[in-house]
Amino acid sequence: MKNIGKKLFNLLVTVIMGIGIFFSIGHQDNFIDTHGATSLGSEWIRVTSVAGLTSGDKYVFMGGTNSTNVMGITRTSGNVQDRITLSSATNTTNLGSNVIDDQSIGWVLTGSNGVFTISSVKDGTSGYLEYTGSSNAINYGTTAMNWTFTYVSNLFVVTAPNARILQYNSSDPRFATYTSSQVKISLYKYTASIPVSSVTVTPETETIYSGGTANRTVQLSASVEPSNATNKNVTWSSDATSVATVNTSGLVTAVAAEHKQVTKWLKYQPNCQSWFEAFVEKVFWTHPTYFA
Repeated sequence: MKNIGKKLFNLLVTVIMGIGIFFSIGHQDNFIDTHGATSLGSEWIRVTSVAGLTSGDKYVFMGGTNSTNVMGITRTSGNVQDRITLSSATNTTNLGSNVIDDQSIGWVLTGSNGVFTISSVKDGTSGYLEYTGSSNAINYGTTAMNWTFTYVSNLFVVTAPNARILQYNSSDPRFATYTSSQVKISLYKYTASIPVSSVTVTPETETIYSGGTANRTVQLSASVEPSNATNKNVTWSSDATSVATVNTSGLVTAVAAEHKQVTKWLKYQPNCQSWFEAFVEKVFWTHPTYFA
């Protein structure tokens, strides 16, 4: 442990002398873009009012509430939309831990005030949903038709101009238009997560002591940017509690005079971290590194 501490201390001194500050680590971004065809289920937020439907956004149509039955773009059983089964459970807020492929189950609403056309993300203006005739069939093609959306008993009623309703048939799993009562629709809208761009730990330097009771602690705080990041929750942890400890609110307490490192993880983003280098007797910590 002493050898490791000495090696890290030498590195720290080199950095101080080289750039004239205590210790600065540049921003590193290993972010994997999942906002193309695939995205996280947690980014698909359940819509609970007609006012929440917005033109041009992407949606998943689900049969019922908290189910795994969603409307696919494929049509393998005639003029009806396939039921696609999500691999994991959903919830009343979002589509859970599923990875969503909008090329297979994504739909775009275009319109306003509860009246929208429905087209697939995959085929755009060649993939409108439209109804004509008297059977349960639903057409898929270039004809844009306005559907009326109302919100009743926590589900959407999606009605064609001839009063047929787009619903999920659980007995013969598929999505089609019906006059009889089948399973109404939940809608989940894609709302892209706002990633964290930086994390700053303050104060930048402090002196704490392992002996006695005075000056044994220092309170750290973490500022997460941007201010509207989707998830700003943080946790603190120590990799050497025999040297110094840190509690859940970032309070560091000196234990023994040796090097230690405290790491701050951004919850639910396992590759996001920042840390400070701590030497009990003299404490330094870094401007944090962020891995998105």
